[in-house]
Amino acid sequence: MSLPWHRLSWRVFTGTAGLVVVLLAIVLGVATAGARRAARNSARQSLEQSADLVAQLLAGRGRSLGGGARVFVQGPYFRTLVAERRRDDILDQTFEAAEQLEASWVFITDDTGNLIA
Repeated sequence: MSLPWHRLSWRVFTGTAGLVVVLLAIVLGVATAGARRAARNSARQSLEQSADLVAQLLAGRGRSLGGGARVFVQGPYFRTLVAERRRDDILDQTFEAAEQLEASWVFITDDTGNLIA
């Protein structure tokens, strides 16, 4: 028994449409997985670059603070204040040092590491 042409055409059309839908779903699934993988890799690389940049900036800031502090404490006036333990004047120097170094806070210690101000 043979099928009428319109039924056969309909089956061919639905079979072809079904195949196209299945292939399209597979292609979209593969593309989505690839896009997600690429996005994760890009995000990871960006975070690594940001972490490296922050580390470099912090290292530079540390060197800058260290160098500025060495220059500050080598002044003869400052050394005299510390040697004579003139606490009020030393406290004023901590504010001056913080301002010059653009630091949030400053500790001043004697040559043995005891906190003075």
